[in-house]
Amino acid sequence: ILFRVPHFPVDDAIYPSDVSGQIDWSTIRAGVENLVQISELRAEKITALRRKHSQLWESVRAKAMVTGEIYAPRGTLKTSYGNTINVYNEWGMTRQSFVVNTGVGYDPRDTFEPIIAALQDNVKTGEVVDQFVVVASPTFFQAIVGNAYVKEQFKYQPLTQASDVLVGRLVNKLGLDARYRGFNYGGLTIVEYRATLGGTLVIPAGTAIAFPVMD
Repeated sequence: ILFRVPHFPVDDAIYPSDVSGQIDWSTIRAGVENLVQISELRAEKITALRRKHSQLWESVRAKAMVTGEIYAPRGTLKTSYGNTINVYNEWGMTRQSFVVNTGVGYDPRDTFEPIIAALQDNVKTGEVVDQFVVVASPTFFQAIVGNAYVKEQFKYQPLTQASDVLVGRLVNKLGLDARYRGFNYGGLTIVEYRATLGGTLVIPAGTAIAFPVMD
């Protein structure tokens, strides 16, 4: 697919008013009063720019994951079917939906196998995928963790995370950072994703998105 890559610059500058007569409040606590140094202010602004860039990057990835659309608010990727490129349309793929029943008397694993099969069958490279990740909303994640069948299975597993499922609160043990709780169950790696955009959950409440992890 040939398209123009969107560019989103994040700019800042150091102005005379930023340093002229400005006190470095971090030195007050040490009993010293100094003025703000340009080098320190530059470092602060670069840190802020990196944070903004990371937030944008996260938003772009989240949008692609949830809708299949490439983030392009200025219409740089406008197509015949919409304001931007949609990877599902471009590759002629349809996202499949499954219902995972986590209610009383139901084992979520009963609906995991069709999900895994659909993901494997739609890998266009012919590779055998051995890892499948589910990015879950907090409510979906909690429904899985709190399911009676899940807890029953973890009673017999000599894993560190078993005690977290049964008596504690799951923490990250999947190599991700501390923001993401997760565990493995029924052939799926289930990760809680609490991010919001504009006050709205990225992954709608009660839902999750599954995808294969390719080497």
